[in-house]
Amino acid sequence: MRGPEEKGGQFQVLERDNALLESLTEEERKYFEGKGINTIQNKRVWERFKTEVLPGLKMADRSFLENCREPLSFNVDAFEKPFLKPTLMLAGRQDSIVGYRGIWKLLDLYPRASFVLLDKAAHNLQIEQEHLFTETVKEWLNRVTIEMGSKGD
Repeated sequence: MRGPEEKGGQFQVLERDNALLESLTEEERKYFEGKGINTIQNKRVWERFKTEVLPGLKMADRSFLENCREPLSFNVDAFEKPFLKPTLMLAGRQDSIVGYRGIWKLLDLYPRASFVLLDKAAHNLQIEQEHLFTETVKEWLNRVTIEMGSKGD
């Protein structure tokens, strides 16, 4: 498994609401603060995290997930020819779980891609930087829709 320096994401908390964190249960706080997942730890992020992310974390089969750490049987980054459709690759600058450096190696394989690196975002960039994330995804969807319409697909 690659370390944070190879992946590129060095986790750090950039915004913390101590009163909020003290109001959480020990279990909630463990999930919200733990494992480098939220670089912004405030009420707005907590409200979305507890409804959108926490239920999945709580019901996850940990033993199954630990056994799934085997490498993929094929290289998902190796293509024989470039992918010529609109593509969007989003990453959080402080994401130490997945990181961001690997996507830059794909530039030549995706000549129509937008590569977006969001600061003040770890693994939950859709929550931590919701406006930038949403507008970027909307722009990409517009490009895809226009291209599909122009080809009659």
